Amino acid sequence: MRWHLATNDQLMNIANNDKDCPPSLLKELAVEMIKRKLWDGIIMYAGKQAYRSLEGTLRYGLKMSNEEFIHIGHIEIIRVIDKFQTGMRTLKTYVIMCLIAKFKKMKRDIEADIRRANLAPDNVDALEEKLQIKIFQSPVNVERTVINKIMLEKSWHVLRDIEKRAILLEQQGYEQYEIAEMIGVHKRHGNTLLNRAYAKLRKQMGA
Repeated sequence: MRWHLATNDQLMNIANNDKDCPPSLLKELAVEMIKRKLWDGIIMYAGKQAYRSLEGTLRYGLKMSNEEFIHIGHIEIIRVIDKFQTGMRTLKTYVIMCLIAKFKKMKRDIEADIRRANLAPDNVDALEEKLQIKIFQSPVNVERTVINKIMLEKSWHVLRDIEKRAILLEQQGYEQYEIAEMIGVHKRHGNTLLNRAYAKLRKQMGA
């Protein structure tokens, strides 16, 4: 197919409406659209769907320019184009769906890196009151909170670094499968690791 002879409107019409374009032709179509910058607006639209504030996320989170962001979008389009299935949705809809997923993952990865950088295994100060409730399995008042915090600091050493890290990550709101991935254990072992860590603390503190 001589896509270079098609007009921009013709290319966009296929991406917007044609659900049955043969997969063998789609990559050529996608590449031609990249050359003509026809995906650029769609990439930025997907970014706005993925982030509350695209401009703020690019500047302060991802720390990249619009051009760099669009380039990542181009690469992702080429990467996912082979998985497109005809008859289900249009190419444009599929591309937007894939881009949103990609951009959300980028943001999660950046946030995870920041948290990992600020999270030391011995950071007992990161332990919140909800951790005390989980260990002692009952609400705590202000006076008891102070006592429990001191006991936690004295008992923290009984945990291995991986157990400390798992607890701190859970306190920051990560799900168990995410914790398992971040500390390098199988997702089925994340819950077991946490339960053992809490059991160690309870035993050491006589809770």
